[in-house]
Amino acid sequence: MKKNKKVTRKLTKKGKLLAWIVGLAAVLALLLLLSEVILPSVEKSVKESANTQRAEDDEEGETKLFYSGLTPEQLEGYAECDKSIFYSVNGMGGHLTAENAVALDGERGLFWVKYIDAVMQGDEKAYSALFSKKFDFSNPIERYASGELDFPPQRLHNIKIELWREETDPETGVTESVFYVEYNIYRNEGDFRADMSYDTAPIAVTVTESDGTVLITDVKYRYN
Repeated sequence: MKKNKKVTRKLTKKGKLLAWIVGLAAVLALLLLLSEVILPSVEKSVKESANTQRAEDDEEGETKLFYSGLTPEQLEGYAECDKSIFYSVNGMGGHLTAENAVALDGERGLFWVKYIDAVMQGDEKAYSALFSKKFDFSNPIERYASGELDFPPQRLHNIKIELWREETDPETGVTESVFYVEYNIYRNEGDFRADMSYDTAPIAVTVTESDGTVLITDVKYRYN
């Protein structure tokens, strides 16, 4: 009897050990399954779902992220957009054009007509000519300021430019002005303003005027 009890105990211990090993193997197999199959599958599904949602939102114009591969038909709506420039200086506002720019705000007014026209035409030479040599050309917002890179015409609309402040140096006669600049890019593709996740992202632009020449010296993000 005692011999049988000892044998039974040994078998029980072996059984427990075997069960523990089998259980551990099962856990390891489950972890491997999770890491190699299930989790990647879930991650892929989430990514595909997010991409689909973005694409659907873009089609409906609700979520305004970068567009790509646009067809002429998808751009037809731009013809109906307001492309005029609303310009405000010292509390007085009006629509800025090449014809009335000087009357509205002298050389500064003409400068902003040239600026918007260069962006809308995709004219990198005319655009880069508007920046001072003092400008920090490593500024990521204005990677086209140097004129070394070209960019396609931009579909600007809802353009607003407002003078925030100005100061004239009595000794040099140089006037420094800071403008709030805001516009939309119709179905923005991110090839000019890559910082704009949505169709608009205001910037603060500092310009100096000296002897009738107006140039940009600084550009900063300015979100509402």
